[in-house]
Amino acid sequence: MSAIGDRFRNALRTLFGDIAWTRPGWVTRSNAAAERATAHVRANPKRFALIAGGIAVAVIGAVLVWRWYEGRPKPVEVTFEASPPAVTCYACEPPGTPNPLIVRFDASVAPLDRVGHTVDPKQAGISLSPDFAGAWTWDDDKTLRFQPQADWPVGTQYTVKFDRKQFAADSVRLWRQDFEFTSPAFDAKITATEFHQDPVVAGNKKVVATITFTHPVDQANFEKRVRLQMFDRVTDKTEKEITAPAHTIVYDKLKLNAYIHSAQLEVPPKAGRLQITISSGIQAARGGNATKEALQNSVEVPGLNSLKISNLALDIARDERNEPNQILLVSTSFSVLEKELPQKVSAWLLPLKHPDPKVQAEFERHYRGKPFAWDARNFRPEVLNANTRLELTQIPGEQDHYEHHSFRYTADPGRQVYVRVVPGLRSFGGYVLGDAVERILEVPELPRELSILSKGSLLSLSGDKTLSLFARNVPALRIEVGRLLPRQLQHLVSQTSGSFETPQFNNWAFDSANITERFVKVLPLPKVAPGKPQYEALDLGEYLDSQSGDRRGIFLLKIQAWDTGQDRPMEYTGDNWNDARNSSLADARLIVVTDLGLVVKRAVDGAQDVFVQSIADGTPVAGASVDIIGRNGLPVLTETTDADGHVRFPELRSFQRERQPVLYLARRGGDSSFMPLSQGWDERGRALDLSRFDIGGVQSNADRGALSAYLFSDRGIYRPGEEIRAAAIVRSQDWNRKFDGIPLRLEITDPRGTVIRRETFVPGQAGFGEIRQPTRETSPTGTYTLSILVVRNENYGDLIGSTTVQVRDFQPDRLRMSATFSAQSADGWVAPEELAANLQLENLFGTPAENRRITARMTLSPAFPAFRRFPDYQFHDPQYAREGFSEELPETTTDATGKATLPLNLQRFARATYRLHIVAQGFEADGGRGVTTEAAQLVSSMKYLVGYKADGDLAYLKLNAPRNVRLLAIDPQAQQTAVENLKLSRIEIRYVSVLMRQPNGTYKYESRRKESVISETALAIGRDGQNLQLATDAPGNFAYVLRDPEGQQLARIDYQVAGEGNVTRALEKNAELELSLSKKDYSPGEEVEVSIRAPYEGAGLITIERERVHAWHWFKTSTTSTVQKIKLPAGLEGNAYVAVTFVRDPGSAEIYTSPLSYGVQPFSIDVDARRNPVKIETPSLVKPGETLKLRYSTDRPSRIVLFAVDEGILQVAGYKTPDPLAHFFQKRALEVSTSQILDLILPEFRHLGLSSAPGGDAEGLLGKHLNPFRRKGEKPVAYWSGILDADSTTREVQYVVPDYFNGTLRVMAVAVADDRIGVHDGRTIVRGDFVLSPNAPTTVTPGDEFDVSIGVANNVEGSGANAQVEIALETDKGLEVVGDARQQVGIAEGREGSARFRLRARDELGPSVLKFAAKTGNGTGRRQIDLSIRPATPYMTQLRAGVLEKGERDVAINRTLYPQHRKLETGMSVLPLQFAHGFVSYLANYPYACTEQIVSQAMPAVLLASRPEFGYVRAEPGADVAGLISELRSRQNDAGAYRLWPGNDQVVEFVSLYAQHLLLEAAERGQPAPADLIENGNNHLRAIAARDGNNLTDERQSAYAIYLLTRQGQRMAAEIAAQRKRLSERYRGQWEQDVTAAWLAAALDLMKQDRDAGQLIDGMKFIAKTTDEVYYDPMTRDALLLFVLSRHFPERLRSVPADVMTTMAQRVNDGFYHSLSAGTTLLALDAYASASEGAERNFSIAEVLKNKSVRALALPQGLFPEVAFTDQAAALRFGNTSDRNAFYLIEQSGFDRTPPRTEIKEGLEVLREYTDASGKPLTQITMGQQVDVHLKFRGLKSDFIGSVALVDLLPGGFELVVPTQPNQATFSEAASEEGEGEKSYGESGFTGWQCQICVSQKAMLDYADMREDRVVFYVSANRDVQEIVYRIKATNVGTYNVPPAYGEAMYDRSVVARSAAGKLTVSRP
Repeated sequence: MSAIGDRFRNALRTLFGDIAWTRPGWVTRSNAAAERATAHVRANPKRFALIAGGIAVAVIGAVLVWRWYEGRPKPVEVTFEASPPAVTCYACEPPGTPNPLIVRFDASVAPLDRVGHTVDPKQAGISLSPDFAGAWTWDDDKTLRFQPQADWPVGTQYTVKFDRKQFAADSVRLWRQDFEFTSPAFDAKITATEFHQDPVVAGNKKVVATITFTHPVDQANFEKRVRLQMFDRVTDKTEKEITAPAHTIVYDKLKLNAYIHSAQLEVPPKAGRLQITISSGIQAARGGNATKEALQNSVEVPGLNSLKISNLALDIARDERNEPNQILLVSTSFSVLEKELPQKVSAWLLPLKHPDPKVQAEFERHYRGKPFAWDARNFRPEVLNANTRLELTQIPGEQDHYEHHSFRYTADPGRQVYVRVVPGLRSFGGYVLGDAVERILEVPELPRELSILSKGSLLSLSGDKTLSLFARNVPALRIEVGRLLPRQLQHLVSQTSGSFETPQFNNWAFDSANITERFVKVLPLPKVAPGKPQYEALDLGEYLDSQSGDRRGIFLLKIQAWDTGQDRPMEYTGDNWNDARNSSLADARLIVVTDLGLVVKRAVDGAQDVFVQSIADGTPVAGASVDIIGRNGLPVLTETTDADGHVRFPELRSFQRERQPVLYLARRGGDSSFMPLSQGWDERGRALDLSRFDIGGVQSNADRGALSAYLFSDRGIYRPGEEIRAAAIVRSQDWNRKFDGIPLRLEITDPRGTVIRRETFVPGQAGFGEIRQPTRETSPTGTYTLSILVVRNENYGDLIGSTTVQVRDFQPDRLRMSATFSAQSADGWVAPEELAANLQLENLFGTPAENRRITARMTLSPAFPAFRRFPDYQFHDPQYAREGFSEELPETTTDATGKATLPLNLQRFARATYRLHIVAQGFEADGGRGVTTEAAQLVSSMKYLVGYKADGDLAYLKLNAPRNVRLLAIDPQAQQTAVENLKLSRIEIRYVSVLMRQPNGTYKYESRRKESVISETALAIGRDGQNLQLATDAPGNFAYVLRDPEGQQLARIDYQVAGEGNVTRALEKNAELELSLSKKDYSPGEEVEVSIRAPYEGAGLITIERERVHAWHWFKTSTTSTVQKIKLPAGLEGNAYVAVTFVRDPGSAEIYTSPLSYGVQPFSIDVDARRNPVKIETPSLVKPGETLKLRYSTDRPSRIVLFAVDEGILQVAGYKTPDPLAHFFQKRALEVSTSQILDLILPEFRHLGLSSAPGGDAEGLLGKHLNPFRRKGEKPVAYWSGILDADSTTREVQYVVPDYFNGTLRVMAVAVADDRIGVHDGRTIVRGDFVLSPNAPTTVTPGDEFDVSIGVANNVEGSGANAQVEIALETDKGLEVVGDARQQVGIAEGREGSARFRLRARDELGPSVLKFAAKTGNGTGRRQIDLSIRPATPYMTQLRAGVLEKGERDVAINRTLYPQHRKLETGMSVLPLQFAHGFVSYLANYPYACTEQIVSQAMPAVLLASRPEFGYVRAEPGADVAGLISELRSRQNDAGAYRLWPGNDQVVEFVSLYAQHLLLEAAERGQPAPADLIENGNNHLRAIAARDGNNLTDERQSAYAIYLLTRQGQRMAAEIAAQRKRLSERYRGQWEQDVTAAWLAAALDLMKQDRDAGQLIDGMKFIAKTTDEVYYDPMTRDALLLFVLSRHFPERLRSVPADVMTTMAQRVNDGFYHSLSAGTTLLALDAYASASEGAERNFSIAEVLKNKSVRALALPQGLFPEVAFTDQAAALRFGNTSDRNAFYLIEQSGFDRTPPRTEIKEGLEVLREYTDASGKPLTQITMGQQVDVHLKFRGLKSDFIGSVALVDLLPGGFELVVPTQPNQATFSEAASEEGEGEKSYGESGFTGWQCQICVSQKAMLDYADMREDRVVFYVSANRDVQEIVYRIKATNVGTYNVPPAYGEAMYDRSVVARSAAGKLTVSRP
């Protein structure tokens, strides 16, 4: 090795020489320093160790600090984009405002209080430089807008800066703080130049240039920069400048366009050029930047010989008859006078052969038999002669001169034409065609056409059996007649699709050749002039088979254009039938020669009525055999028609496979006809479309015994805590069904979709049953749905009826109001002059409401006149308004009679017709509550209006066809009247060319609509109307205009007359059938009279239908108008329909309309036979406190319910007296479907001819964020008797009217017998000597000061006109009267007065009573009401926990709470279960109700109820385990999972597992847990346990499922092994610290696999990091781990770190827990307590009072003692003298006394604003005013925060505005047995929750709970601002505290928001 090294060194030395290196000095110094340091360390080892340790600690600390910093929430860095303002739209009408500067941010930026508001830029941190006046507005949280006051300076650069601290929300950081933009700069451009020839004066020629500016231009500055230069052309490449013409400049009115006009230009010999140059430096009139570049453009000036022929061509054009015409097109470069051109244009036909034989022979050698091909090389002028010259006929144009000319000519297609335009042709402007223009053109081929005439497929067997064919330019026709073979109809139908007349075969291998025998013939056509139409007749009679069979008259016909010379089609389309429809030279049609027409009507049960009608004469065909043919061709069913041509078949669904029906076949003698049968979709298009008729309604059930239920409540609205009282009537469709044994179910659903009651419903005798449903004060508010269903199985049922009721706080109305107009016309209109609104306001106790404030709003809306008495007439109003108008009318008060008149002063408006709408509000005496009414009326100054109705379509009339229009005049009462002195003008409408001035100052012709008066006549309309026959003697567009003597247009009738056209052109015209009935209501057995107006004469079928055909009648008429009668059968009830199908007479000349017309008219059938007379006797007047006696009887034995309800409640609810008969017999839909083939009848050939045809509780209240201090209120006045027996014997029930009630009772009764139902609706007035009507707020806050008024009605007889009434007010300790508590008021007998008191709310929470007393002479009256004094803060629970080692600790108490509902408790224990007391309190008051939450709320009752210290949990909310199980059962789906929320299908796996876990815990503790419920849940568990999860979350749930199944003794070894393998392969390093490992360890422990279990559990650590999942937060994870350790590995509890409990205490203190973590922690603590051994306690608790003294608290005995402390405690002192840790807990729950003045924004922010309806913030509010509440919120913590509750407390003196929602009684029917009728599984009457109070909302809103004093919204939040708007109303004058809005997240207690409290004043209007 050394030798090798030497050689290598020698080699290097040889290459590089000797190299010497000396180490640097720093190396030497470093070595020396290192040696000294080493020696120092050796000399001082301890000191070195301390230094090294310090450095390590510093490094580690720095790393930890960095990680802490990185883990903190980072501000969101937001980018933005600024959109500079665009140029202002100066030309807009009206002129546009300056465009704004828009800044759009990519995230939510604006502070919440600025969203939607204009801001002060200084306060908002915005600066604009240079400064410019304008307004900065946050349009939303992401859009900032600057709107300048004036127009932007031109081209100015601006800088915008945003202040870092003031501009954006605290959590936002902008990516930059400023930006620049430039306002729109001035610019100019030449947009157009033209050489202009004046269209009138030939010598006027000039150049016009258009220059467009962005801003109005500075004229002087612009004009001095314009220069024109003129150049003459010398040669093609050279030109010389000559004297430039003068010029003028004109501008538009806005100076945005300049038009440079040169002076008049002479025509130069040669073309020249005019150059326009505009130098730079143009400026706007307002200054600013100048243009930087010059503008330049040139225009060619034509020379004398500049006229050119731009186009010469031969073409084909169709005329007004749709005939093709040969035309020569000549286009010129300048317009030429029409009269000049014919002299200069000539055309000759060129010979077919060249005159030179040699040339011709040479051509024929190559192109034998073809015409000679002429071109410019071989053309010789001598070939032209006079005989071959073509006659050119000029087609005139609209103007005298134009560029595009045309001539008609006639020549054979394919010939060549020589066209010459000679020189000298002059244009209108004097330009000359210098050289001749010659072209050789080929005459184009005329179009070839071929078709089968007319639409349809049926030819009458009794007629000429001839089909019409049309051809053009076709030498011959090849006709292929395919006659259907016997027994092939089923294949024709089953193997094809498409329409009846043109079926398409579905399979390429199966075609017409498979089912027909073919007959083919070629029909040569005579040679006629090119383009002339030819008509041929095909007689199908010769193809009719004389043999018997079903092939007699069914043909598949195909025609082709045929080249006889080549014996081939002129256009190849293929041999298949389907191909014939793809060519213009072929056609195909299915033709049936028959006299049998079919009409089939299918009933709702599938039964079918078949009618056979003769095509020949329209009569019914008797004795015809009707078969239903199956797929195999064999009859399935056969019937023979009766004398009415009718047969009936049952439903066909039972026939399947080869017997599946495919067609109807009708046969009689040798005649047969068919129609495809469709079970579902009308694939053949044979069904009549009835959608344009009134056929809607409820649907019938195929089962006539199908059940329906009518549900009604006694009043429709209830307060929370009241009982809902309702009843249900069950009936079958035919009213004959008994209900014994029919399983019915009652379901009641709350507003959120939770089924709160599901039970069997037994209707009782006569199908009449009662429903009572209690509610709680904590029940959700909103719409409750009561449903009756027919039971199908345990989970499903079919809805047969439902109704809705409202549950919410409300105040009954005490007034009734009506509105009328001084002039009224229900059906017509009234004149505006002197029109006024008359209002009547009454007390509900029957007296006028005098001296009451009235407000009103008037709205005028444009209205188009339409009148229900004349529904078919069109009316025109010459004074039709174009714009609406709205205004508030001046306030007024009612007089002594309760009346008020509001002058409308409509004469101030221009003469116009409006829909006048008045909304008026009448208020209670000196209060803000009131009632509303409205009225509407059509207003017009017209004395009469004219309407018209045509007897047919006016859009396309046949030439000389009769058409009549009926005119009538009506007066303001909508009564027909006579009108004279009218003028009728007939007008022709054409489009003509009109000379129009252009914007640049020049003139051009433009096409404009022109109406020319043809004739004018005087016209008078009689009282009975006037007929007008339209003139149809000339084609075109026409109109009749009717005017009054003043020239006002009263009517305009537009119509179009088609010229003569080809029969191939279909006339698009519907054959309308007009039906009218003699009346709208008929009795069973009565004759229905039908007036029929048809478009032609013929025969028809009338039927009475609904769910099936009930009756029919045939008729025939020789006129177009007839009256027919048909008898209404007995037993038909409710409503039905008259349906008419009408077939055109074969002899009718109306062959261009559909041969079938039809119509439907509904009518009602009275149900008097179903009415059950009921007699109710009640007094008309009673006094408060008296007994109301209700006496009742019925004509026949019945069951009856009587109820009497305060009319004020019913008015609030919008309640209508029950009307069961109207429900059961409400309009049913027409469900008979009609199919037919009659519209396929072809017209007889003789009518077509061969000529052209025309064309054409308190704790519960706290838990749900509700008011525990709510007032007791007065019970609603409502009496319900329950269901009683009734007959002809008079019976009596009694009701004691409450002594506080004055008003009207609506007395109602519903009496039900087996076959009849009766209803009573009456009124009883309740009125005392004095009627006291207080008006007070429902809720106030301590410190509120407000007015309370009392209305007093003096009904004391003899008190006189000068009666003095003393009114006194007495309050309890909660309120104090500010001022005098007694007042003297003069109130005359029979009159009303009021008094007003000022009150202040004291600091005493709870309901407070107000006692009013009135006294005069011998008359006295008293009234007591109460209101709620509630705090301005929400109820909050604060838990503080800790772990205390040996020693003492003082914990400060810092909340000051109201004594009401205050809870101050503390406890101490050696076991951590002491914390459970706090969690129990928290869960007991938890306000929400998803499945996880109700399970967590039940945890204390299941786990702790057996422990003595927790015995109180049995009384806490959620302790009803049986109720929980019932709720879980209702939420369990078919798979065994539990839905997260009631009313939807969302399932969360963990929640289902958690619920199952609770059931197992309950079962182990001996509590009721149904085995079937658990087993169903286990099915879901098994599925989860065995699945292969997609992520670690899935695997965690699988492990949880395995554990729960293993706890029940199920072997899960295979599942555990499979899962452990998956976890090891996919999630190594993750799952070992996931709770997945704990669940598997517990399962293995239960299976006695101790080793594997120990390995898994030993690696688990507490306080491990978790994923960001809703159901797997750190506290929940640690709680579940502690549960597993305590229950299954108790021996390992000694190794649990002490900081686990410390962390738990810290989480409690910080509020970092929610329902799930609280529930799982209880689970863990209970297991921990059971596994741990208690020890003798050695600790103490004492109060440190505010005076610094100490008072010991005596702890009770037990493991978990708890003791209350007083509100005098400033701190609690905990002592521990033992060696074990002690766990303490402090709970403070209640309402804080001091309203918060600061906001809270912890992960969420919330803001409330009060505005008017337009969104303008309110600075003052008047009593009675409605206020919009804007509740805005935004998430700050994460991108999504689910399950957030927003609590918004109303200020005192306000109430919610809740729109009236009348109860909805749903009609539904269902078969009473399984398998009958249509089934709808799982259906109920619940239709989903909607926000009833929201005016608008842009929020993820799940539910809103409406209460008297607050609204609780349940929402989800994200980083965007969301908003909910609802409305409140000021009811009382006063100054009120405004409570803060509050929000919290259900699953994250660190997310809390609160707005600031405030003050609000309501003033008197």
